[in-house]
Amino acid sequence: MKNPRRRVEQRDIEIQEKFGKINCAPIGAMWSQGRAAELSTRKLADHTKLPPTTIRQMNRKHGELIELQVRANLGEIAVDCLQNMVDLAFTAEDEKTRFNATKDLLDRAGFKPKSEVDIKQEVIRRSPKEIETEARQKLGNELAEKLLGLSSIEDAEVIEAP
Repeated sequence: MKNPRRRVEQRDIEIQEKFGKINCAPIGAMWSQGRAAELSTRKLADHTKLPPTTIRQMNRKHGELIELQVRANLGEIAVDCLQNMVDLAFTAEDEKTRFNATKDLLDRAGFKPKSEVDIKQEVIRRSPKEIETEARQKLGNELAEKLLGLSSIEDAEVIEAP
């Protein structure tokens, strides 16, 4: 197997020959890493101590180059990464690692579990009296009255006014 790092380095050289190199030393390196990590302009400005306007200028000038480098680098090592995941799925000592690698492989192969839920609910229109009757039949008078906030007329004490 070829060294994936060497392939990435070679791809970087090819991209630099085609597009040129970002000549701003450590700040440029921090900016390019921040762009690759999809940091916002504000976070990049805070991290590099550059004004946001400078970050926006760098984004316009070098953004396409950075995106191309990141995609090319990931594309070069994708096969090796996949093989590493397959190896982990079958040979890792830790059961959780094997499970996660297997799950990730299945997800990427299109066997991801469904995350959508179908909820079908039938709406039945009933009057309050019908609801009360049903509650009394299913729960009994005492519990239905408590749940529905009703007071029992039969049990009420009649007090006559003097």
